[in-house]
Parts: sequence; structure tokens; C-alpha cells
Amino acid sequence: MTDLRTFLADEARHVWRPDGPVDVVQGITALQYGLEARGRHPVIAIDRPRLADGRITGMSVVTNLTASRDLTARALGVDDHRDFAQVYAARTAAPIDPEIVTRAEAPVQEVVQEGKDADLFSLPVLTQHVLDPGPYLTAAHATTYDLDTGIDNTAIQRCWVKESRQMSYFPYPVSHNMRNVRKFWARGEPCPVAFWIGHHPKVLMGTQAKLSYPESHWQAAGGLLGEPLRLVPSITFGEAIMVPADAEIVIEGWAPADVWRADGPFGEYTGYMGAQVAAPVCEVACITRRGDAIYHDYGSGLADMLVPDNMVMEGKIFAMTKPVA
Repeated sequence: MTDLRTFLADEARHVWRPDGPVDVVQGITALQYGLEARGRHPVIAIDRPRLADGRITGMSVVTNLTASRDLTARALGVDDHRDFAQVYAARTAAPIDPEIVTRAEAPVQEVVQEGKDADLFSLPVLTQHVLDPGPYLTAAHATTYDLDTGIDNTAIQRCWVKESRQMSYFPYPVSHNMRNVRKFWARGEPCPVAFWIGHHPKVLMGTQAKLSYPESHWQAAGGLLGEPLRLVPSITFGEAIMVPADAEIVIEGWAPADVWRADGPFGEYTGYMGAQVAAPVCEVACITRRGDAIYHDYGSGLADMLVPDNMVMEGKIFAMTKPVA
């Protein structure tokens, strides 16, 4: 089994665990900025995150999983980051179909919280920057599906946690997920969506593969893993939306038709604050997780988010321009 925990074990000597509690409001992100300013890019593991209300949560937080080219290359098993593009292109060109497992075999469904028990504020969601309006999921991988074909799509898309069971959900207007959302809305129906958090960087980079529409990312993730990605039917949507069985957390819900709320301003990947926009919302129906779940966060605007996206794009360009044998 390949998951976030196997990655942390493999990179144990590059994982920094600060002593004592660290605030989820700007504190963890401040550590990232401080280390990056010094040219240091360890994985950061916070064993005692302190929530906005002062409580210490037992759910640990990890960030900086992909904060340097060397770290990101090693996650793929590549010794020299300059070889990353070639390896990424080759492995995503050799896709492996996923394996479907039962709920009993899926660590991510060890704990199931439905209805009023599905409380987003039970998660140590970070508020990164002083002008951010609230806590944001930054490493949530949103999975929707095309209403016409049933083919799913996955992409990293931010969510502002507004209430215990509601958050904004910002798929870029031209994204494949937004195309899926609009197909449901055109029928006057809410769009089902599942957000999964925490997995091996190979899987995270597999979901960033640049694909046509509609085309699932699960096979590309399997190609990077070198083995089938284990999937399990979601609690709310069953086989219509499958989620990674070895993820850490899954949030399932509905994007109601033509319901928009303010999102942002937000510290964007460019390193600047982005303007407030109107975004769909997600009404949360269920949260599933491991019993000892680890919450993953990307530092928006930091190398942690920029490096893997850039390296994946290099892999795509390599695949487009490599010499023909």
C-alpha cells in the first residue's frame, strides 16, 4: 500500500516536527515562509495544531510535501530532478486502471460522520494569510463527474469553510469540474462532489496530469504509483463518485444549482492577494476519515504549491516535444 504515511516514513530524515503547539491561524504558514526565506524546505509535521479557539486538536497537520524540486523528484523515485519530466511523461503514458475495494478495506472510511455530525470545524483547517477572510482547504482534491458519460474528473480547488456544514467551492470557470457542475445545474440539479485530502505525492501529481475532457485521472495516478490506485465508493454517492481508499479525509456534499457566495480575497499561487469572487457553495452531507487522520495543507503562493504544478507541466511539455523514435 502506498499512501501519505509511506511517504512520511521514507522521508523521515527530511521531516521537521516543531516542539509544542503551533497555531493553524497563520502560525504554520509563518513557519513555511521563514524556512523558505532561509532556503530550507523540509516536510513540516505539526503534531499539536492549535485551533482558532485555542483548543489543541489531536489531528496532526502536514505541509511542505512538495516544497522543493529535489523533494518532489524523490517522491516519484527520481534521484535527479532534471530527469523528472522524462519519468513523469513515461509513467503517465503507461496508465494503470484502479482497483475497487470495499468499505471494510478502506482506511479513509474508518470514521463516518453524517448529517449534523459532519462538522468542518472539527478539522484543523488553516487560515494562512492576514487578509484571508477565514480558513481554507487548499489541498482538497475535488472529484465530480460528467453527467453525460459518468467519467470523473479531479482537481485541486480551494474551499473557504464558512459554516460547520457549508463552504465555498471555487472551480475555475474554464475547468473540467466547472463543466461538470454546469451540466447538473442546466437540469436544475445540485452537483455531487467529493473532496479528498491527504495521499502520497505520486497520487497528488497524478491528479494534476493535463488530460482531455472527459478523462479520469485515476489511471494516470496508477501509472505514477506503479500499481493500481485503490478506490472505494463514496458514502453519499456510491459508485457514481469513487474516492481514494487510502486517503486521509473525504468531504462529500452537493453544489446546489446557481447558488453563489463570496469567496476571497485569497492569497493566490502568484504570491499576491486575489480579488473577491463569486463562487458556488458545497453543502456538506458526510465526512469520512481515518481514525488517526492527518490533515494536509498546501502553502498557497509558496514553493510547496508551485513546484509540483510546474514540474508536472514540464512532464506534459516533454511528452509533446520528445523526439520520435
